[in-house]
This record gives sequence, C-alpha cells and structure tokens, in this order.
Amino acid sequence: MIYPRGNPVNSFFRQTLKMKRVLLLPLLFLILSNLTGEKFLRGEKKWAGFCGVPLSQFPMAKELGANTVIPPFLPGEEFPVAVEKAKSLGLYLIGRAPGKSRFQREKRINWQRLNLLLEEILPSPDLASHPHLAGYYFIDEPCHPGKWSLSEEDLEKFYFTVKSFYPSLKIMINFGTLECAEKFFREKRVADIISFTITPWKERKDPCYLEKEKRVAERIRRYQPQIYILPLISVYEYPAHGERIPPPGWIQKIGKSLDRQVFQGVIFYSWSPSPYMGKTIQDIADDPSYREAFQKVFALFK
Repeated sequence: MIYPRGNPVNSFFRQTLKMKRVLLLPLLFLILSNLTGEKFLRGEKKWAGFCGVPLSQFPMAKELGANTVIPPFLPGEEFPVAVEKAKSLGLYLIGRAPGKSRFQREKRINWQRLNLLLEEILPSPDLASHPHLAGYYFIDEPCHPGKWSLSEEDLEKFYFTVKSFYPSLKIMINFGTLECAEKFFREKRVADIISFTITPWKERKDPCYLEKEKRVAERIRRYQPQIYILPLISVYEYPAHGERIPPPGWIQKIGKSLDRQVFQGVIFYSWSPSPYMGKTIQDIADDPSYREAFQKVFALFK
C-alpha cells in the first residue's frame, strides 16, 4: 500500500529508510555516479540551456535551441507539472531550491530547516529518478564570505543529507569559480553537478580567466572524473555597475571557446530578472541576432 506523503505511517517508514540509506549511500552512489559519469565522458549527453525560465516560456527556450531549463523555485505540487512539460518538449529540467534563508542560519546550514525543506521540494521520492529531471540546484557560491561560511565537512554532510531523502537526485552547486570548487573536491564528494560563472567583467579583469578555469576543471576531473561541470554564462544588464547586456558576438565567442571534452554543457542566465538586473534574456529572445547566437552555441553541445 502507498500512503500519502503526510501520513504518520509513511513518515515512520521514510525515517527508517533514511537511516539505512545514510549507511549504504557512499558505496551505492559511488557505483552509480561512475556509470553516469562514463556516459558523460563518452559524450552521450550534454545539458545546454537557460536558467530562470518560467514554465510558460519553456517552449520559447526550446525554440532557441535549448535542451535544458532551470526554472525558478517551484513548490512541490507544481514541480511534477514542470517536469512533465519539459518532457513533452524534449527538454531536461534542473530544479532550483528557494533562497538560502530557507535553510541557513548565520551563514551556516540549519540542518533542521534543511530537513523540512527536503520534505517539501519533491512530492514523491520517485520523481528524483525521472529521466527528464537532470538535477537540483541547491547552493550558490559557498566560498562567498557575504553568503556562506562552510567547511568541507559541512558540504559533505549536506550532500549525504540530500541523498538520504533522494538517492538518485543529482545535486548541483554553483561555486562561482572552479578554484572554490577545487577546495572541496580534493578529498570530499559534495555535489554531482558543479558550475562556475562567466561574465564580461570577469573576462575583462582577467583575459586568461577561461583558460585558467579549464585547467582547474581538468584537475577536478582527475580527483573525481564522474563530476559534471557546467559553465553559467551571464546575459543581462547590471545597471548599478554600468554593465549593458552582452552583444550576440560575445555570446558566440564564449560558447565557441568552451572545451566540450571538459565541460558537459552550457547554461545562460538569467532568463527572468533578479531585482538588481535590467534587461535579461527574455527581453532579447526575439532578436534574430541573439537567437542565432544561442542556437549556434547550443548546436556545439549536441
């Protein structure tokens, strides 16, 4: 018999299974992740798309050549609808957690709040293994002193806490830079998908930035070859810093410079604006020059 998610009997069984999973997960997941990692290294799957895409605009993302979308946070009851919509369009979906305040206290992880959040994000643990759910994006810039204060042990505990709820769910963390990711990945397993950001201002400040990040990515692969590494490329106005939205030529230049043996895809952000942004991808999605730029970059990853 399948009990409703909130049924106390179901909760008892979930807690019991959770304890067993914590003991078995390191061995089990090592086997599974190496198998999926092999597929990536053989080039069988690449994730290329947009971050911040609302459900209603999944079709437009598809038109631009994307095969992956990351929507804003969707409550548990809305999430299966988004996954099925992605499937109907031939898209993969990476879920997005709500803001860090939901599971943070004084820049540290609040484990009680995290457990409550994990009960909510998916209406059923079975959804975690849906073939069109590519992963779930939880944490942004764990090395940023204004956002987090986390040790290697903290992120490792976070990783296995999430896995105790959803063993097959791929966990994504945006480290901002791969130098940040490398600090955690030398000896620990803290994510399945790692990302770093590429912005015009980073590239101006350090013309060798992309080449340096590539070298770090290669080192991380030597530590843990099953890891997926996704560049996040900014395409938005930043009025407070005087940054205009990057031109189509810059998008194509960055896309073509990415080594597709090292990186398992590419994600452009943000489709919808955050409060500090001006124009974003949704404002230029109908522009023929931008459409062509996105389509050409995505074609490289297919």
